[in-house]
Amino acid sequence: MIDALLPFLKLTQAFDAVDRDQKSYDLKRHENDAEHSYQLAMIAWYLGSSMKLTLNREKVVLYALVHDLVEVYAGDTAPFTTDPEHNKNLHASKETKEKAAFEQICKEFPDFTDMTAVIDNYEKKGDPESRFVYILDKVLADLNVYLSGEQ
Repeated sequence: MIDALLPFLKLTQAFDAVDRDQKSYDLKRHENDAEHSYQLAMIAWYLGSSMKLTLNREKVVLYALVHDLVEVYAGDTAPFTTDPEHNKNLHASKETKEKAAFEQICKEFPDFTDMTAVIDNYEKKGDPESRFVYILDKVLADLNVYLSGEQ
């Protein structure tokens, strides 16, 4: 069992090592994907509960936890730059890189179809829970910037 667990443990460590474009709340460093996903999961859970949203909370939390997992292999893509032409190329390559990264995760963890199904469902945005997490992910960055006092 330990031998099967170690590759997944390495994946979670690699997820922790993916630096995001977004700065951490104290502005001293960039946040990483693991702390971002944890914060997103907690905020999504909080909002779902406190606002009594009619969403499946388990799905919401799982989507939040894995929504950026492909970035272990694809890397983080900044949401925008000051160059519109570069932005087009950035987002076109993001989709290609993330699709290849998803295929790599599926290949490495064929026995963890629960997780790969959650990633796939999130990417398709086919249910209210995935769309909620997607939108919250976009808003969360702005809220963190607001709280940090950064312009």
